[in-house]
Amino acid sequence: MQEVRNDNWSDLMIEIKLSHKVFWGLARKALRTEKVIPTPALRKLNNSIAFGDREKVECLADSIEQQCSENPSFDVEHVRRVEEEVHRRVCLPPKDDLDSITQDEVSKNIKVLKIRNAPGADSISSIALKCFSAPLVALLVTIFNACIKNCYFPTRLSRQFVTTVMTMIVGRSRLTLSERSIFVVQAA
Repeated sequence: MQEVRNDNWSDLMIEIKLSHKVFWGLARKALRTEKVIPTPALRKLNNSIAFGDREKVECLADSIEQQCSENPSFDVEHVRRVEEEVHRRVCLPPKDDLDSITQDEVSKNIKVLKIRNAPGADSISSIALKCFSAPLVALLVTIFNACIKNCYFPTRLSRQFVTTVMTMIVGRSRLTLSERSIFVVQAA
C-alpha cells in the first residue's frame, strides 16, 4: 500500500505543472502548515559546533554537568548576616495595627455583587458567593483577618486582595465597590 502511495505521489510530482490546480493546492497547504523552527547548533566548551552524534552527546553531557554541579563557594559570613536580618524583620511587630474585618462587612459586600459579573481569578462566581452559608462567610472573615494580622498578602493575589481588604478597612462608610469586592484566597 505504501509503495502504491509513493508511486502515485512520484507520478504526480513528475506530471505537475505551474498551471495545475493540484500544484496551487499543495502550495496553499504548505503555507498553512506550521513553520519548522530551526534548532540552534550545539556548541562545545571551546565554542566549536558539534557535528557528529558522539560530539553532540558529549556536548549535552558537559552542559548538564555544568548546570547541575555544586554551587561555587559562597561567603558564609554574608549568608549569616542575611539570615539574621531576615529573622529580625520577621520578628518585628506589624507597623500598623489594622482593624479586623467583621462578618457583616463581608456579607454586605457579597450582597451587592452583580450576579452577571464573570468569576474572578479564583473561578468562584458571584452566584456561588451569594450562596455561601454563614459559617463559610465566617471562615472567609477569619482568613482575611489572619492575613491582615500577619501582614500576609499572597503575591499572586496581592492586587485584588489588598484592594479589597484596604477598601473594607479604610472606606468602611463606602462599602459598595464598583469591582468585585470579595476575592477568596485559594487554599494552597
